[in-house]
Amino acid sequence: PFITIYKINRATDTFTKLTNPATLPAGNAYGNAFSPDGLYMSVAHDITPFITIYKIDRTTDTFTKLTNPATLPTGIGYSTAFSPDGLYMSVGHSTVPNVTIYKINRATDTFTKLTNPSSLPTNSGWGIAFSPDGLYMSVAHPNSPNIIIYKATGGGTTRLIVRNDATFEGGITINETVRIKVIETLGEDLLLKGKLVTDNTITVGTFGAATATTVCRTTTGMLSACTSSAIYKTDIADLYSGEDTALGDIMQLQARQFHWKGSGVLDFGFIAEEVEQVNPLFAQYEANGTLSGVKYTQLTALLTKGVQELSVKVNNIDQRLTVIEQGNLQTLTVAQNATIKGNLLLEGKLTAIGNSPTLEFVSTLTNLPINSPELQVEITGNDIAGIIKLISQNYAGDPYRLKLIFSNGYELTPVVTFSPNGRNGAVMGSYIEETSLDKVYINFINSPEAGKTYQFNYRIIGVGQPTVAGATTP
Repeated sequence: PFITIYKINRATDTFTKLTNPATLPAGNAYGNAFSPDGLYMSVAHDITPFITIYKIDRTTDTFTKLTNPATLPTGIGYSTAFSPDGLYMSVGHSTVPNVTIYKINRATDTFTKLTNPSSLPTNSGWGIAFSPDGLYMSVAHPNSPNIIIYKATGGGTTRLIVRNDATFEGGITINETVRIKVIETLGEDLLLKGKLVTDNTITVGTFGAATATTVCRTTTGMLSACTSSAIYKTDIADLYSGEDTALGDIMQLQARQFHWKGSGVLDFGFIAEEVEQVNPLFAQYEANGTLSGVKYTQLTALLTKGVQELSVKVNNIDQRLTVIEQGNLQTLTVAQNATIKGNLLLEGKLTAIGNSPTLEFVSTLTNLPINSPELQVEITGNDIAGIIKLISQNYAGDPYRLKLIFSNGYELTPVVTFSPNGRNGAVMGSYIEETSLDKVYINFINSPEAGKTYQFNYRIIGVGQPTVAGATTP
């Protein structure tokens, strides 16, 4: 078939013949070569078209003949070679110009003949080769000087291809799109002991198996293992101080779900613009200051601080509950209304404090102000309980009544008791005439005598008949 192709098993050092290409070279083959990236194979032979080029499918190990170049070698093909960057293919042949050079277009799999070199080999090109750096090409021929060497001019390599294990002692600088192709099935590695620097985008096709090492991008754009060592840091301080808290920031973060515009894949996370509003320290920025993302990895520090703050709050609550459960409560302060659905048992005293109610004196015939010369009234106590003292100077009027106005009104009509404190108070014959949410009217049957003092006790309980129509209280 003029060409035989073998598949190599590196583990066993065995060579297994593959199925012949569907289209074979047209005649005796004198030279063949593979492109460095493994995409193409060429065969030089003695019958037109004198060169046959195949596209290689590595997944199926098949070689498919491509359309012949528009311009073919002029005679029998003796040799062929590809440049190291895979951009050029040369054919040495039997008639002038004795060497034909093609430019390869990978997008269309086409080979276009270039203008002949100004100096041509003096006879048939029996052997052809490129230098590893792609700067030189040599052609061997039968007439003196028997070899001719060309130097390539123009732009540099735009494609870096690694077929074997490669070590770069220096750095690689990329100023345009460059493909670094490592043939994984053969187990080759690309080892850089210097730096790989690019002004464009690096695209990774498939990652290997996961490891415990994560990759971080530094502020200068370098990819490196993530580190937390203090030797790389300065100005180390607590994340929060003063009134600011981690819990406060955590409660402002908005967890979102969304679809990626490029792939349409449903995902979840944060929106960088929203995170920046909470705290710019949580956001990721490019070197030029453009907002680019969220520092998801560092957010673990925020969550840790938040849990610590929450733990302090929970511990304080636990301590208070323990005191209550053990019956060691010394002081209980209720700032707002409290509802007790069970029994409240007191072994000590229940002391009520607060502002004193106010009093208004109402006579059946004439209204006298409190502490008038005829009759003085004093009150000691608050909205819960107290003592009212009447001091009659020379009052000799008709029976009267007092209006007791609470300093704070009740939500339900309270239960009020009013009783004499001493013999004089009993003689007055007092009774409660009307009770509302904010006041109570106390009537006296008899008029006070001049020069006597009368004392009464009052007690108010803030429960009683509900003010809602139709409701009842046992």
